[in-house]
Amino acid sequence: MDYKNILKNIIKCMGHTYSKGFGSFLATIIVAVIFSAIPLAILTRLGLHKDFAVFLLGPLVLFIAVAGFWGDYQKTLNSIELIEQTKRDIISLLKNKGTKITVSDINAFLKHQNLDEIKQLCEEMYQNGEIDFAGNGRYFILSK
Repeated sequence: MDYKNILKNIIKCMGHTYSKGFGSFLATIIVAVIFSAIPLAILTRLGLHKDFAVFLLGPLVLFIAVAGFWGDYQKTLNSIELIEQTKRDIISLLKNKGTKITVSDINAFLKHQNLDEIKQLCEEMYQNGEIDFAGNGRYFILSK
């Protein structure tokens, strides 16, 4: 079996998707080769020309790649939504308290359990003008 040509066709089928920067190239190639090598062997044993067999397996390989990328995409969307929700919670907390609150207190009130992440979010929100900084790691929102 000519795995070099199989790999070339897989890369050609998925090249556009990988140029967009999704997923792990090597991991998807390995999975695609494993899942396409067995059906390819069966199809060539049945007398199909290798190029035609690879052509028939292209959708299978593409499906495997898209399924992997879809999972990565969903994880990314969930992470973004979680970050946005945390930002909304920080703003709500600062508005409700109406005083200067330290990052560790924000972390405790939100029960987030990741002080570094809260600190980074607060710094980003301050840089974006969403919240105000009082010094010594304390944040607040000016009443308007």
